[in-house]
Amino acid sequence: MKLDSYLSKNNIKAKDFAERIGLKSKASISRYISGERIPTPDVMARITKETDGQVTANDFYPAETVQVCEAPA
Repeated sequence: MKLDSYLSKNNIKAKDFAERIGLKSKASISRYISGERIPTPDVMARITKETDGQVTANDFYPAETVQVCEAPA
């Protein structure tokens, strides 16, 4: 689930969520939602924990960035 969907579904403001995961401002949350920035591994871990696993690191990467390599024939 995308972070913006989680926040909307649970009626949580970006500012409140930022505080819950130990960030100083909602600006970082806004940047994560817009795709301008990807959370650092430690922040991703806090997001995953705070959302009970509903938002994970995979949710910050578009599917088209994943490349599949085939084994040589």
